[in-house]
Amino acid sequence: MKRLLPLFVGVLLVFDGAHDVQADDWSAISVGGYTQLGHFNSASQSATLDGINDQARSTDGSTTNWSGGFSLAANWRLQNAVIGVGVDYDPFGATLGLQCHYHWDDGRQSNVYVSWDDDGRCTRDVSWSTSIVGRVGWLVSESTLLYGVGGWAIAKVEQNFEKSFYLEQASATLSGATFGGGIEHRLAENWHVSLEFRHTAFGTIRKTSFLKESDGIQNTNVGGDAEIVRLGLSYVLPLR
Repeated sequence: MKRLLPLFVGVLLVFDGAHDVQADDWSAISVGGYTQLGHFNSASQSATLDGINDQARSTDGSTTNWSGGFSLAANWRLQNAVIGVGVDYDPFGATLGLQCHYHWDDGRQSNVYVSWDDDGRCTRDVSWSTSIVGRVGWLVSESTLLYGVGGWAIAKVEQNFEKSFYLEQASATLSGATFGGGIEHRLAENWHVSLEFRHTAFGTIRKTSFLKESDGIQNTNVGGDAEIVRLGLSYVLPLR
């Protein structure tokens, strides 16, 4: 047993030394994938030109759903600091359910004035989304990085109003600032795992379309924001 103890200590020192050498590979290009849980606060409002005949607006509410995508990043280590740039792309999209309030009346076009208000549901389909961000981090150990991110995000969305008499779907490309932070840990040689939080604030866009059925104009405002928790796994190709 006394002879085995020095051998055991020697093996630990060798393993620890090898780990330190590998841990210096934070200057790297990495490719990977991610899955994320998003909490979307969507804002939409749509109406015909006169704003009376038919209109809908999303009420205060939100929806949570899973999505995922692919990522590409490049990082450079400067002593204990790590700086980098990354791009991610979600080609799968998601369908977001919204609570909507509807109002309709006949515009006083008939002898008997008809009007009603109701609460229902409308949906937003996210076709795809992408973002490009910068990253600045600090190595709290040779295998663990704490970092912050900031950049720009873009998403292609389609707004649908389910209970409308006249309103049609409206498509828009939303964009806005995205920022957050996270932790990345070295699991094994060439493999990293990360956990990240992001907030994205999409600006509001107005879309105008012509309605054939009612022979009128429809104006739709689409916007909103999102809070996302993302789990990522990446394969690292060290820059040598």
